[in-house]
Amino acid sequence: MKYAIEATVEDATLYNVFANTDMIEGRGAPVLIGVFLNGSSANRWADGRGVYGAKARVREEKGRIVRVGGNVFVVGPRVNLSVEHAEEQERQATRERALAKLTAAEREALGVK
Repeated sequence: MKYAIEATVEDATLYNVFANTDMIEGRGAPVLIGVFLNGSSANRWADGRGVYGAKARVREEKGRIVRVGGNVFVVGPRVNLSVEHAEEQERQATRERALAKLTAAEREALGVK
């Protein structure tokens, strides 16, 4: 038996909602927590999901979607939703900022470059 599935590819405006890995002070890395096709829905959903219960950040971006049988899929680069990955990036950035404050002699004494 053969089935025909109709799919359409469209350019669309996407509303990405970002939280933070540090939900207390907001000093962490941004983490994508939602993607919406409707800006008002994204803004309503973002309420209370940001740092210290504030509104999460909503960013409007152009993207591409595929509609298949009533479902919508976002097409684009791979999105890493891993909190562990974001935390590792944050640790690396903190290390680099700390090392940038050291003199060459201090870095040599610590055995780091």
